[in-house]
Amino acid sequence: MLVPVHHVRGRMRLHVAALKGCPAEATAVQSRVSAIRGVTQVDCRVLTGSVIVHYDAALIEPCAVLQALGHADAISLLARCSPAPARRHKQPRSRAQHMARKAAQRILWYALENAAERALPMLIAAVL
Repeated sequence: MLVPVHHVRGRMRLHVAALKGCPAEATAVQSRVSAIRGVTQVDCRVLTGSVIVHYDAALIEPCAVLQALGHADAISLLARCSPAPARRHKQPRSRAQHMARKAAQRILWYALENAAERALPMLIAAVL
């Protein structure tokens, strides 16, 4: 069974169940995928059953790699493992925002501690 685990443009990681613990299958998968035009590097890991494929996105679509591994419905399979969205960088906070956040956290903790201190004797009394 073939399962795409992670995919970003130019690199994909697949889990191939038949690969786990079988060096002969790893060699076969590596030669089959390496023969595809546009694939630049293939790394098969027998211990985990994963295959990491680096490819030139200008020359090949990721579906071609899945089809070479014998998966008939490669497009829908890859759609479930869409490329990861780009990370957004956090906007730096102003000093006032930072201080307001810290004050709110301290007030919340103070309220929670007081509530716990009041509820604990009642809880012990209820158990006894």
